Amino acid sequence: MKKGFLTLFLTLGVLSIPVFGQGGFHDRVTKRHADAEKAEKLKPVAGAVSFTVEKPYQETFDLVVNQLKKEGFTIEDANTVTGQIATPIEESKGGYSQKGTRVSVSLIKESAAATTVKVVVAEFSRKKLFAAEPWSNPKPDNEKTKELAELFKTALSK
Repeated sequence: MKKGFLTLFLTLGVLSIPVFGQGGFHDRVTKRHADAEKAEKLKPVAGAVSFTVEKPYQETFDLVVNQLKKEGFTIEDANTVTGQIATPIEESKGGYSQKGTRVSVSLIKESAAATTVKVVVAEFSRKKLFAAEPWSNPKPDNEKTKELAELFKTALSK
């Protein structure tokens, strides 16, 4: 009887020890998901192109969102209070080395009839072997940023 309790106690003790001494499998998976979510949140990127348009804030906001949709982008976040518009990171290259692109637009209300628009297209990269690593820090793509800013300028000048 004592041997049965001792075996049960030892078995439960061994099974409750975390794997490799760093937490269980669930902890590692949870940390990996948290790291991935943290990497995909909006981060400030240098290299934005800014310009001012003579249109009210709300009208400018709606035109920018509609123009992004016309260009085939999916809108992840569009907040009129903060003036932030962002697309999700879209993978442009798959395989082991992945690349992704995100468009971020910030609107600043200068006056009742003027709005400043800041546009940046950011490039991300990551490695994917057994599980995808978090996306790298964003790097501005100056060429695509200028193209998109010109597109917005022409759309907002109509």
